[in-house]
Amino acid sequence: MHPTSRPSRARGEQDHATSGTVLLLAGVALLAATLRPSIALVGPILAQIRSDLGLSSTEVSLLSALPVLFFGLFAPAAPALQRRLGIPRSVLAALIALLAGSLLRLAPGWEGLVAGTCLLSAGIAVGNVLLPVLAKAYFPARIGLLTGVSTMSLNLAAASAAATIVPLTAMAGGQWREGMLVWTAPAAAAILCWAALALRRPGALDRDAPAGAVAAARPRTGSSVLRSRTARSIIAFTASQSVIYYCILSWLPSIYQSHGASAASSGVLLSITTLIGAPVALVVPSLAARTRDQRWLLAPVVGCTAAGLAGLLLDAASAPALWAILLGVGLGGAFPLALALFAIKTPSSDQTASLSMLAQTAAYLLAAAGPFTLGLLHDRTGSWSAGIALLIACLAVELAAGLGAARPLPQPPAQDTPGTIRGLPLSATASKKPES
Repeated sequence: MHPTSRPSRARGEQDHATSGTVLLLAGVALLAATLRPSIALVGPILAQIRSDLGLSSTEVSLLSALPVLFFGLFAPAAPALQRRLGIPRSVLAALIALLAGSLLRLAPGWEGLVAGTCLLSAGIAVGNVLLPVLAKAYFPARIGLLTGVSTMSLNLAAASAAATIVPLTAMAGGQWREGMLVWTAPAAAAILCWAALALRRPGALDRDAPAGAVAAARPRTGSSVLRSRTARSIIAFTASQSVIYYCILSWLPSIYQSHGASAASSGVLLSITTLIGAPVALVVPSLAARTRDQRWLLAPVVGCTAAGLAGLLLDAASAPALWAILLGVGLGGAFPLALALFAIKTPSSDQTASLSMLAQTAAYLLAAAGPFTLGLLHDRTGSWSAGIALLIACLAVELAAGLGAARPLPQPPAQDTPGTIRGLPLSATASKKPES
C-alpha cells in the first residue's frame, strides 16, 4: 500500500463526517422551520377562510383545534417509526406527510381543508417528538445550543408565516390558497435535505454521534418514565404551556381584530409574539443546561406571560404591541424550556424519546381543547374575557408544574445501582456499567 494512501483515506473520511454533520445541522434547522408555519398562517386569514367557505362558528373552532388534537393523537407513532425506520427516514416520512397535507388543504371546499389539515398535523406530530431526540442522539454535549437553535428556527418561521400571509394573499388577488402555497417551500427544502441524509449508507451518521448514542435512541416503553415525579411534572408543565401557546396562536389575531385592529396589523402583532420568542428560545435552553436548578427561569417566563394576558384582558387596544412582546418573551421561553428538560432530566436517548412522546401526547391532547373552548366561550359570551381568564388559570398550573419539573435533582451515585438517575427510573437498557 502506498504510504500516503492511509492518511489520504483518513482525511477523506474526516471530510465526509464533517459534511454529514453540517448536513445534519441544516436538517435539524429545516425540520424545526416546518413545524409551525402551516398552523401560524391560518389565524390572520381565518375570517377570510370562514367567509369564503361559509363556515359556522363550530366549524371554525374545530379547524383551530384539529392541528393540536392530531399532534397528540399521532405523537405515539414517532417511537414506532423510529424503531422501524431509524431517525433520518422517520423524519423524512413526517416531512412528506406534512407537505402532502399542505397541498391537500388547498383543494376546493371544506373537506379538502379538513383532510389536509389532519394529514399535515400528523406529520408535524412525529417531527415534534423527534426534534429533542435528534439533539440527544447526535449532539448530547450541545443539548442546550441545539434546542435553542431549533426552537429559534421554529419561532422565526412561524413569525414570518404570520406576518406575510396577508400580504401574499393580497398579491394573489385575495386568494388565500395561493398565499398558503408559498409556505409549502420550507417543507420541500427540508425533504431534500433529509432525503440526502436518509440515503447515506447505514451507520454513516452514527459515526458522527458519540459511541452508543444512536443505539440508545431506540425508544423503549414509557411506563418506567411515568413512575418519576419529575417526569410527571414535566408532562404537566408541557401540557399547560401548550394550551396557552396554541390558544394564542389560534386566536390572538381575532382578539385584536375584535378591538378594532385590521387583519394585516393583527397578523403583524402575532408575528411580533413569535418573533420576540426567537432570541428567547436561543438563550433559555443554554441557561437551563448549565445549572441543576432551572426554577429561577420560571420567574421571567411565567411573569411575562401573566403580564401579557392581563393586558389583553383589561385593555387589549391600549398597548397591543407591548402585550404581544410580553407574550412573546413568556411563551418563547416556556416551550424551549420544556424541550430542554426532556433531555436534561433523562439519562439516555431512549428515556428522552419516551418522555418526549408521553409529554407531547398528553400536552397536545389537552391543548386541543384550548382553542376550541376559547372559540365556544367567545360565541356564547360575545367577548374574549372569559377565555383569557381561563388561560390565566392555566398559567397557574404551568407555574406549579414547572417548579416540580425544574427542581434540582439528587446527584447520581458514584457507582450506578438499580434506582434512579436524574430523577428518572432506569430501564435495563439505560443502566450504565460502573466506571473502573
